[in-house]
Amino acid sequence: MKLDYHLLVNTKSLWVWVLKKKYNVQGELLNFISRRNCSFIWKSFSRVWPEVVGNVFWSISDGRMMNFWDDVWVRQMGPLRDILGGPDQPDNTLRVCDLVTDNGFWDWDRLTNFVLRPIIRQIAAIIPHLML
Repeated sequence: MKLDYHLLVNTKSLWVWVLKKKYNVQGELLNFISRRNCSFIWKSFSRVWPEVVGNVFWSISDGRMMNFWDDVWVRQMGPLRDILGGPDQPDNTLRVCDLVTDNGFWDWDRLTNFVLRPIIRQIAAIIPHLML
């Protein structure tokens, strides 16, 4: 599991670059990395990858690079698209910063329109003005 973590954070490392090129891995946090006809080490990565991905979340910074639905930015939630599911998400390009007011507070009017109450509680624990 430690090597899986390094696969995520040491993106400039030669061994990470070689493995990503060999197995055609694009992006940083993929939900699925299993491949056919792969090496023992890649099979080992693949076995524990879901657990690693399930326990990783991104630091949101200013929220401009965070996709609201697809990125893991709420602790222990995973991508919100997986939780809410279906075509009900209003905007696939919605960024986290789009739901913060100019004053640096969550835009609760917008959030409560399409996010479930338990998720709202998790989001409320994140202080958005630190992102700005």
